[in-house]
Amino acid sequence: MGCLNSVPAGATEEDGADDGRYFDKEAGSFLQQFELGAELGAGAFSVVHECVHKESGAKYAVKVISRAKMDEGDLSDLHREVAILKDLDHPNVMRVRGFFEERAKFYLVSDIYEGGELLHKIQEKEYYSEEEARAVMKILLEAVSYLHAKNIVHRDLKPQNLLIADKGSSDTNVVIVDFGFGRTVDDINSPTEDTVLDPSSDQPPQRGLRHSRRMETICGTPNFLAPEIIEEQAYGRGVDVWSLGVVCFIIVSGYAPFYKTDEDALLCQIALGDYDMESDPWPMISEECKNFVKSMLTLDPDERPSTQDMLSHSWLSAPVSRRRLSTERLVKFNTAESQRRSERLTQRMTQLRKRLSLIPKRLSAIGSRSSMIGGGRAKKDAGGSGATTEGLPAQNAAQNQASRTAGPDGV
Repeated sequence: MGCLNSVPAGATEEDGADDGRYFDKEAGSFLQQFELGAELGAGAFSVVHECVHKESGAKYAVKVISRAKMDEGDLSDLHREVAILKDLDHPNVMRVRGFFEERAKFYLVSDIYEGGELLHKIQEKEYYSEEEARAVMKILLEAVSYLHAKNIVHRDLKPQNLLIADKGSSDTNVVIVDFGFGRTVDDINSPTEDTVLDPSSDQPPQRGLRHSRRMETICGTPNFLAPEIIEEQAYGRGVDVWSLGVVCFIIVSGYAPFYKTDEDALLCQIALGDYDMESDPWPMISEECKNFVKSMLTLDPDERPSTQDMLSHSWLSAPVSRRRLSTERLVKFNTAESQRRSERLTQRMTQLRKRLSLIPKRLSAIGSRSSMIGGGRAKKDAGGSGATTEGLPAQNAAQNQASRTAGPDGV
């Protein structure tokens, strides 16, 4: 089995830590089988703890979820998440080890990943290179491609959900976690059902059929939302590709492509595809890397490449610069991100819907989507940065330029 944390801390191969075991109530309740340990984190409905399997001594993580705080929709989401995770076995995707449904609480046991968040691992280095960023992105694309081949869309890919397996691991030993927003394409019964990827086929999907467009729920983290979610269109796998594009932009540059602190302005910035590739360090970045990021940040979801397409991109195989890039911007970005994280993670989707209702009016005031693609976006496709403010009110354009000049402090 391909578990990254195949032998958890405190266990040995003889303990059977990676024997593929799945714990359930047949051998007793959670507390009969495990010793609950230190708290690792908390959310609206749950608390994550370390736990130790009493019989083997192997260490795991457990999400403890209170029944009292959950309604029927929450219960349905939890069971869906568990069903998705039980079917996954990939070295760069979190591995669930057991699920206990008890009277007052649920316990979701998984392997424990103690290396911290990906961005924290990167910022430990004084310098980072494009070559190192490429290695990380290749791993992430392979993992997400695995999910997509199984018709699973994560819908919340972001740095906080990218963990390093253990403290001694490199940044390429990264694991995708938190499938709370994860869905299978088959979860949504819609007449817009699309052709699914056949992992056994050598033939690529036809353009326009590479992403099933069957989901409509507004969910995710604002800075990483794809434009089709903001515009309340049906969407599919392509939202994960967009989010990986945002992640790659951050890893390479040290700041976010979509950074407005006002959420209304942020959603408009995403809907316009308004990002900057002219400020430092982008002049030092290869054209292949810029094209790689731009491809994933394609506004039209039907034209956006799939994960399989991106794995064939020249940047992942061509010689790239080993020029050292400072991680100073990333440190500042991560600090600002941490300060805002609590507020953003507790944001209710109903509030986001209210903000999204303003987007069509704003977009209408600055021109239709087709005119943007044919006008301002054409400059980007011809080799520009994609950060054009053409069509924006003069005041907004000035604010955009000022924010970019401020660098990561404006993230």
